Amino acid sequence: MLGINFNAAEEAAKSLRTATADLRSQRSKLQEQRDGLHAQREALYLQALSKADAKQFLFDYIDAWAQQYLERGKLDDLFQMIAAPKRDQDFAKANNLAVPHLCLRDVETVLASGEMPKGQAIFSAFPLPIFGDGIAQMHAGYIGAACFLFGDLVKAKLGQYFDARYPEPNPDAVGAPVAERRALIQELDRQLGELGSGINQIDAKLRQLGVREPHRLPGGA
Repeated sequence: MLGINFNAAEEAAKSLRTATADLRSQRSKLQEQRDGLHAQREALYLQALSKADAKQFLFDYIDAWAQQYLERGKLDDLFQMIAAPKRDQDFAKANNLAVPHLCLRDVETVLASGEMPKGQAIFSAFPLPIFGDGIAQMHAGYIGAACFLFGDLVKAKLGQYFDARYPEPNPDAVGAPVAERRALIQELDRQLGELGSGINQIDAKLRQLGVREPHRLPGGA
């Protein structure tokens, strides 16, 4: 007999198995909590909106189009067109309009008494694009202008009919108000982040011990 003593090795292996089992147990509990929080988060997103929140969405939609109109710079283009008229050269010469800015002669030419407003000779545009690029077809290039210019009127008019005509969802399907939901989701995201960090720390320690754990997605997939 060589007199080899395996006791120390067996004790080390036993300690490793115990440590690994403990870490796996902790990881499983954290993953279970994470899956539960993720399910709560999804429920908050998928519950029906109340009538009040649906109305607010409609009004926010109008405001979003109005903001898009501003960001496209069309209002600035209109103001610049008025401030610095690009007059027809022959018309400007005939009417002594050499100044680079809008003047009274421009105004009286455009708004001649008893006549349809003119502007082609003054602004190289008729009519002035006060509704953005146009309004008749109401595609994406136009609806922003309409919402910017008439958004408050549209919201007031729609608001008169919304409460009476909006088809309310089943009350049992309606969740918390949107503002409350967003606060809850923010808190859930914080907790999910903490749990994810804990799981990653456990995984790192398990890898140090030579154990690999499968990575679980937030939904438990």
